[in-house]
Formats: sequence, structure tokens, C-alpha cells
Amino acid sequence: MIENTSMPSESRNITVLIAPLDWGLGHATRCIPIIKELYKYTSQIIIAASGLSKHLLQTEFPNAEFISLKGYNLTYPRNGKLFIFKIFTQIPKIIIRKYQEQKQIRKLVKARKIDLIISDNRPGIFHKSIYAVYITHQITVKTGNTLFDRVASGLHQTVIKKFNECWVPDDEIHGLSGSLSHTYARNICQKFIGPLSRMSFLQVPKMYDYCIILSGPEPQRTILEEKIISQLNAIKNKKKVLLVRGLPGETKTLKVNSTIIIENHLTAIKLNEALCASDIVISRCGYSTIMDLAKLRVPGILIPTPGQAEQEYLGSYLTDKKYFLIRNQSNFSISEAIASFRSGQYRLPEMNFEAFKETLSQTLQKVTSTHDTDLPTLQK
Repeated sequence: MIENTSMPSESRNITVLIAPLDWGLGHATRCIPIIKELYKYTSQIIIAASGLSKHLLQTEFPNAEFISLKGYNLTYPRNGKLFIFKIFTQIPKIIIRKYQEQKQIRKLVKARKIDLIISDNRPGIFHKSIYAVYITHQITVKTGNTLFDRVASGLHQTVIKKFNECWVPDDEIHGLSGSLSHTYARNICQKFIGPLSRMSFLQVPKMYDYCIILSGPEPQRTILEEKIISQLNAIKNKKKVLLVRGLPGETKTLKVNSTIIIENHLTAIKLNEALCASDIVISRCGYSTIMDLAKLRVPGILIPTPGQAEQEYLGSYLTDKKYFLIRNQSNFSISEAIASFRSGQYRLPEMNFEAFKETLSQTLQKVTSTHDTDLPTLQK
């Protein structure tokens, strides 16, 4: 649980609305360091979220003010090859949801004095009279089809242009996102703010041979879970394993054998400790997970969600960079992946995970300069 311990004693008059997308938990988790830093400047923070993302953020910030923001509720195919087709058939739903977001934001702005909006990949969370920031690592969108890439990227960049700033959570030089964000786009105020991670490096004894983190949309999350549990049961030389199902709010428990610990969800602190106490991490190829592992410098075997072209691209890019070992879900074998990992050489670059603080401070200074609120300058 993350609490605010460093907010100045005097009250600050700025109100910030922050809203993460609800597709997976990654958008919510990478907002945690931003929210934590915001509390150093103001106690007036409104978090707009829904579903598992809202539950996770309420766990991390139990005293924060929350409003319910309806999710996109997209459905995903069991066959990964149909993923992009399924998403495109739901574009009308996405457009409708965007206009619903706009309607809700207009009502909120009338009811409350909002000074700054921070939207993590939610296209409808902006207001023409309020300074707004858009967070994304996908200036260029990958769909798996060149024509669709151009169309989707053009549409996304049109959305981004409605915001005053676009924060890219990546290093401009030693990037983790490749061409997803290291692409020039006209009329976008693009700022590389460094990778975002709620994790911190801890000197703890090793407790687990493998830490397995499941996440992402159903039914692929469950498909991978069943595959991994089946293989863990078949391993004769039992290993100490922690499996995190990535299901905040879930009450159902799973039991396998005495060497496998299964948790539905872990708080940021507990997950941080588990990652640092693990020899190897096995997880999805989600961008937030990549940033977490990069910050902790923990060896990782990553499995892209079938059909998610973004994760498949990241897998290819990270393989070329020798940052992580990548394996496909369809023929995934824990034994083979571990053996391949141990025979290879993987090394992560040094990156500044505190860079976002200066960008945030500068943005707050811009916002408050219009109503004479003097916020402290970030101490480097």
C-alpha cells in the first residue's frame, strides 16, 4: 500500500483528475508513481477508473477520492488470430464510449473545479478549457496489418493532438518500446518522461526459482494459466514457484502442490518483494511489466498475448535487443524456456526512472501560473 508522506503542510489549490484505461492493469499500475508524486503537490486528486483497475488503485490509495468511469468492456476471441478482427468489429462501441466519456467529463467539470487532466490512453478524457496530458507508449499503433497500422495510427494521433502534451513513458535513447513511440508525429507535443514503474530495487534473499505473473484479457489469461499449472504439476524436480493470477478482488483459491504458492493478487509492495526475491520471472509481454522488470533488472521470460500485435512486436524488438527471452504461448514449455534462457545472455540498459518527476513539475507550473498558485520546484 502506498501512502503520501511528503506532501507540503500548506494546502495546495490545484485539483487533478487522472484516468487510466481499463484494458488490463498496466495502465493503472504505471499511473501509481505519477499519483504518488502528485500528492507531494496537492491533496486534491480525483481518480477516475472502473473494474479491476479501480480496485487495484483503491488498494494502493485507500484515502483517495474516486469516481466511477465506465470501462470499454471489449470482448476478446479465444483464437488469437482473430484478435485484431474482433477489435475492429467493436470500433463503434469504442466511439460511443468516447462520447460518453466526454459527456461525463463535461458534467464533472461543471460540478468541480478541475485544473489538470491526465489521461492514460483514454481518448475521451479531455476538456477544451482545461490543460490535458495524454500518456501513451503507442504513437504508432501495431495491428499486424500494414494498412490497418496506418489507419489506426492516424486515428490515434488525431486523438493525441487534442491534448496539450503527450507523455511517452520510455527513454528517448535506450528505448523499451521501439518504433511504437520513437516515431515523429506532426503537431503532437511529445515528451519522453522515462519509463514508469511503481517498483523499487530491494536487497532480499532469493525465495523463488520462478515468479509467474499472469495478466491481460480473457480468455487468453486463463488459457495460459491452465497451460502453466499443468506443466508445473508435471515437473519431477519440484521448484519453488510463486504464481500471481492477476485477479484483484477474486476470492476463489487454487491449490496445486506444496512447492507452488498461488496468489490472486499482490499489492505493489508484496509484488515488489516477490520479484526481487525471484531467480527468473515469467510473464506477459505487456509494456508495464517490461518497465517493472527493467527497473528491478530482473531476468525475464515474456509471452506475448496471442493476436496482440503490440506485444508481438515488443517481443520481436526485445529479442533483437537481447533484453529478454520471448516465447509463444501456443508451444510454450517452461522447461525449454528456462534451459534456453540459461544458455543465453540478456542485459538491460541503464535508464532514468525518475525523469517523469521533472516533466510533471514543469507541467504543474504551467497549469498553476494562470491562477497564481505557487508550487515548489522539483529538487533534483
